[in-house]
Amino acid sequence: MIRILGLRLIQAAVTLFAVSFLVYLAGDYTGDPVSNYLDPTATEDQRIAVAQEFGLDKPVLERYGIFLKNAVQGDFGKSFKTKQPVFSLVMDRVGNTIFLILIAKLITLAVAVPLGVYAAVHRGTLGDTLARGFALFWQAVPGFWVAIMAILLFAVGLHLVPAAGNDSWKSYILPAGIIGLGTSAGLLRIIRSSMIEALESDYARLARSKGVSEARIIWVHALRNSAIPAMTLFGISLGTAIAAGVTIEVVFAWPGLGRLVVDAVSWGDYPTVLAAVMFYATVIIVVNLIVDLSYTVVDPRVRL
Repeated sequence: MIRILGLRLIQAAVTLFAVSFLVYLAGDYTGDPVSNYLDPTATEDQRIAVAQEFGLDKPVLERYGIFLKNAVQGDFGKSFKTKQPVFSLVMDRVGNTIFLILIAKLITLAVAVPLGVYAAVHRGTLGDTLARGFALFWQAVPGFWVAIMAILLFAVGLHLVPAAGNDSWKSYILPAGIIGLGTSAGLLRIIRSSMIEALESDYARLARSKGVSEARIIWVHALRNSAIPAMTLFGISLGTAIAAGVTIEVVFAWPGLGRLVVDAVSWGDYPTVLAAVMFYATVIIVVNLIVDLSYTVVDPRVRL
């Protein structure tokens, strides 16, 4: 276990290095940060002073090496827009985003697991058709369109929830619900297909022949054996939730990390973008590592 964990940590470090390098180069070649920072009428001396202040007067690989050395110590540089430490800007927004995604993933589980199991047990019925139609709808429609329609209906029309911001618990209902329902569609379908296979397996037939109740076969034996593909997709769907969260945060004016990234891109503030992307990459890597290690808990037959 320790050896496997060590190898996974090395893989995570290599992945983070690759992500940081690619994003740093992409940010460097998408425009001139000095021009974005200064007024068009700025003199050449002003441009040189700003370039020196942010370390932009050095070759790109040398700048990346300096960034990497400082990033290991928790220093991601200063924002081109506000001149504040990037790490502080990201940390100020992280809490809002993490809490939103956590609520969304709880909604994902609360919807996908019971609906997926129900559709598998009652396959071919109207309930199964409605569950698959629900999944198809949420996989087909763009999240931002659903968000706009939800604001028009529930916030503007019915005045049930706020249209933007995070002033109260009601502010979480629409953004978390839309993200959670959107990522529940794929999980619902994989649970349904895995459960159908499990319910028709030899061990399920043997359990029935021994008089085991159908409820125990469904919720203990079949669901546990269907958990690994569902767990894999659940870990992958975290990336989908984060990606969807960026759009949703913009639509709902949510003061989270996704909105900060969009603002930073429009400003040409790539130190902020890079720090946010590194945070996202770290979260996804950690979650997938936890999912991999949890396979042996769910199914002892699995060996890492």
